[in-house]
This record gives sequence, C-alpha cells and structure tokens, in this order.
Amino acid sequence: MQSIVSTRCKRPAASFPDLFKEDSELEAVYRFLRNERLSLGKTLRGHIAHTVGRAQSLKTVVVAHDTTEFDFAIGQRRRGGLQRFSQKRQGFLAHVSLCMSAEGARAPLGCLGLQPFVRLNQLENAKDQAAWEQQMGSGFTEAGRWLKGIRHSERVLGKEVSAIHVCDREGDAYPVLSKLVQANSRFVIRLAQNRTVIEPETGHLLDFIAEQPVLGPSRQVQLSERLQASVLPADCKTHPARKSRSAELVLRCAQVTLKRPAKRNSDGLSPQTVTLNVVDVREVNVPLGEPPVRWTLATTEPIDSEAACWRIVDLYRSRWLVEEFFKAIKTGCGFRFRQLDSHKTLLVALGLCVPVAWTLLLMRYLEREAPDSPAEAVLPPPLLGFLKRIWPRGPAPEQPTVREALRAIAALGGHIRHNGPPGWLVLHRGYEQLLLMYQGFCAAFPEGRCDQS
Repeated sequence: MQSIVSTRCKRPAASFPDLFKEDSELEAVYRFLRNERLSLGKTLRGHIAHTVGRAQSLKTVVVAHDTTEFDFAIGQRRRGGLQRFSQKRQGFLAHVSLCMSAEGARAPLGCLGLQPFVRLNQLENAKDQAAWEQQMGSGFTEAGRWLKGIRHSERVLGKEVSAIHVCDREGDAYPVLSKLVQANSRFVIRLAQNRTVIEPETGHLLDFIAEQPVLGPSRQVQLSERLQASVLPADCKTHPARKSRSAELVLRCAQVTLKRPAKRNSDGLSPQTVTLNVVDVREVNVPLGEPPVRWTLATTEPIDSEAACWRIVDLYRSRWLVEEFFKAIKTGCGFRFRQLDSHKTLLVALGLCVPVAWTLLLMRYLEREAPDSPAEAVLPPPLLGFLKRIWPRGPAPEQPTVREALRAIAALGGHIRHNGPPGWLVLHRGYEQLLLMYQGFCAAFPEGRCDQS
C-alpha cells in the first residue's frame, strides 16, 4: 500500500494504467484493491494515526465536518453498488472530519474520519443494500452522521487534545446541539432553524438577536467565489451563486436558552431546553444584486468580548478548508474519473487518495496562507535544489518562499502569471513535470547533487 500511495503522490491525477506500465504491476494493484480483507478503514488507519500525532503536538485543534457527493458518469453500464443521483450520474456520499490547527494559520493536519453512505432506497437490488448496510454499520442514519463524526474524532484524538467542532447548517439539529452541550464538547455550528427562545425573553431567535446592539465597528471580510453547482431550486435558494468580493460585516451576540422543538417532545431523548452562546454576523452596505451574508452561529466558546466573537467567526470561516480538501480528492487526485467497477474497490481507492489529497492541500494552502514561509515547508531539500536549477522564469531566488516555489511549479504546468493564482489542475501538472524531470536527472547523474543551485 505504501508503494501505491507514494507512486500516486508523484502523479496524483493519473489513471492506474498510466501509473503502472507493467502488466504485472497493474494486475497487482487491482488485486490489492479487490482484496476482501482490505477496507476503507484499514487503508486510512495509518493516515489517521499520523494526523492524531500532529494534533497532539498542538493540544487544541479545529475539526471541520462536512458531506460531499462522489459522483461518476453512467456509461454503457452501471457500476455495482452505487446510488443513482440522476440519469447520467451515480455514486455515493461521504461525511468527512478534517483536522486543522486552531490558532494562527489554520493549517490542515489531516483527516480523522470518513463515513461513506448511500440512501438505500436508491439502490437497485437487495445484495447492494446488504453490502452497504454492513459498510455503514448497524443503526446508521443520515441525520446521525454529524454526531457520529464528532464522537469518532474525539475518541481518536484522546483526552489530551481539545477539539473545536465546526459544522455548516446541515449540522443544526436539536439532538446534536443538546448532546454536545451535555458532553461539554466545544463547537461552532451555523444555525438553519429559527428556534424558540425562552430566556432571557420569549420569542424567536432571529428576531431576538437582531435587537441586540452591534459590537464595535464593522469588519471587511473577503468572500470567495461560489459557483452554482446545482440546478435544484431549493439548493439555488440556500446556496446562491456569488462573485468573489469584500463584505462589510457587523456582529451581535447573546446567550440564549432554546426550547426543545415540538416534534422532539415525543421521543423523550432530548432535554427540554439547551443554553448556548449565539453570534450573529450580518452584511451591511450590500452591493446591488448580491445576496447578503448572514451567519447565525451557535457555540460553546466564550462571547465576553468583541475579539472573542470575531474569533468564533474566524473559526467558522476555517471550514472552507474542507471544501478545498474535497477538490483535492476529486480534481487533484482525479477520483471522479476512476473506472473501478464496484463501490468496494472505489472505497479502497478513496482511502488511498486521502493522504495524497492532504499533501496537495497542504501545498496549496501554504501558498495562499503563509506565502513567505520557506519553501522547505512543502518541498524536500533535494527536490527544491533541483527546482532552483531549472527555475522557469529568470534566476532562482537564493532562499525561495512557498509562493515563489509554487508559482515556479505552476509555470512548469503551463500557468500564465496574468491569469491569477494557479488552479488545482495546472499546479498538479507542474508538480508532476517537476518530479519526472527530477527522476530523470537522478537516473542520469546518480552521484550528482540536487540540493545546490
């Protein structure tokens, strides 16, 4: 498995036949993926252990939880065990728990858990349903994936690491909020429901929080571009497309006690009330035609100062990193183009993609967030030395930064500097080109030194 992962790191988006030219090597890879004793959990075990090790050195971390679709085009025949998303797409869903540093740059530390699942009524036969029921485990529910991911993350991190869990609106469920409060777990969850407040006064949350005073001056926050990924009217309304722009945000906060929803009264499992801190973020002076930003965040973190409330906003904003992680898997590793013929082999291949995607994410992330860091943070010294030898645009800097090194790699992949920051594909083409050239240099000059320009 280590050999397959290291080979894929060299050319993340390449197909298995392109990576393994010899018939015997390719057959060995396919046998490995089809091995009945192999599973997604087993392939992820080493990566999760290393992620925990990195987290333990920091003591406090953020864990962002989110769900994505892994979809594949339906060709002449359907692949076994995949849910049909549409007439042209099939696949499965996966709920991911991504760990990152809690303070400073929010650097990605790795994946702590990955729950694949399907909606069983979307499968074609009982055999596929039984296989997925075994994969998901007894008692799995789609709504319960949030709490399951949080509990799993806390269990693998251990008591010596304090985790702050960050979830988007899908994580807003009364049982999740109440159980996390009961367990003294730390979290920042964006609310989707306008719940009933019974303290400090009776009413609805959004109305109550809107009446609270604004904390301090407004703050300018850069919003990333959001493309319209769905054609469903409900999705378009909830996640409207927007251009990248600067938004002027103001803060309000309050501690509230929320009443248990009426639909939960019959289950007897949730407490009648839950007390939370709430931070409300609203955009003012919204540009004409742009959808305004509004985040209502429930948290157990303190809200006793303006700085503390902005920290909660920043914690929530850090969840964008899990979206980039999904792009690293789907685009950077080319997972959506894999031609494996069953859900089991696809899951094993996904497990192999995760450590590769994390490596690529770290490279891209440092180029954005810590561009002046030494390039050794993303490239080993011999490879960096070789890059300085073949520097594509003018003389190489004596001590290249992360940004300078990543832009040089992108240039090898065909990036035009006036086209803005390099995307996933061009960056990975450049990295692949660098590795191929470096391997050729080492083969031609085995005694040569690659760590000097």
